[in-house]
Amino acid sequence: MRSAGRRALRRRWMVGVLGMLLLTCARSTEPGAPLRVGYLTNLTHAQALVGQVEGAFGPGVELVPFGAGPAAMEALASGSLDAAYMGPAPALIGWHKADHELVVLSAAVNNGAGLVTREARSAQELRGGILAFPQIGNTQDVALRTWLADQGLEPGKDVKVVPTSNASILGLFMQGQLDGAWVPEPWASRLELQAGATLMVPEASVWPDGRFHTTLLVTRKEVLAARPQELQALLEAHVGLTREWQQAPDAFRDRVLSAFEALTGQAVSPEVGARAFSRLRPALEPEASLLQRTSDDAASLGYLPSGPLTGLVDPHLLEQARRAVEREDATRKHPPAPPEAR
Repeated sequence: MRSAGRRALRRRWMVGVLGMLLLTCARSTEPGAPLRVGYLTNLTHAQALVGQVEGAFGPGVELVPFGAGPAAMEALASGSLDAAYMGPAPALIGWHKADHELVVLSAAVNNGAGLVTREARSAQELRGGILAFPQIGNTQDVALRTWLADQGLEPGKDVKVVPTSNASILGLFMQGQLDGAWVPEPWASRLELQAGATLMVPEASVWPDGRFHTTLLVTRKEVLAARPQELQALLEAHVGLTREWQQAPDAFRDRVLSAFEALTGQAVSPEVGARAFSRLRPALEPEASLLQRTSDDAASLGYLPSGPLTGLVDPHLLEQARRAVEREDATRKHPPAPPEAR
């Protein structure tokens, strides 16, 4: 992409960031209005990054960047967004806050987060230290506090925990002002390779089968009822991008890294990109057991009520989108013969 094109994309990204400060609670369920979809400029929102830069979602979708999942959740719940890529913890908290009006349409990314430390190599060595996470109520916050509780460490008493932006975490780490941080990719890999840190606790190691949801695609029941065809088109693009990741992981990784740089103006080195993507897994099917465990962990921290997640996931549009993409793939591989050849 030419430098002018990159600058234009970055301008659009900044306009989106500033525009979120002015968004009202106006609903956009009217026919013809763009489908507004939130996402984070993290590698864990890989499909959204590529879709934004390559135009994979089509002209009827307006992608809006956010700095953290809880902010995207609030915008979705208020009606400022129609759908959003977000972590499971913000999605679950939003589901409860919005009286179960949020719906998980699809998974997007699994794995790719953990506790990175400067010197500590055990939980007990973290006593008296300072640990960071991206934002209160986000997925890494829940993971960190749950792990500390499992280790018999109490935040605020045995260890200090502080919400800090990912970029600031890297700077504070390099200045020796943090002892650890629970972060998503590429920040875990950046801390390892740029700040000499160690991935002490890969989050996959504390989950059965080594698998956990990192990013989901979520909407509201109101939008699902009013704009199902547009949501299905969004899901078809999402499924297509996910299948491309599954089928050609190295090529898709390079597309994500290029999109990340185009949108933010910050390059991710090939070394960081390769390490980060070795820990990320493309996903589509939301798994009830994984969502329930995150919900139980968040409930134990007082972030939401405990209980079953009845009605949280609606699998129907995802299944329709998968079938549509499979039909399109089959047609592309085996096009019908022209009339004269029949």
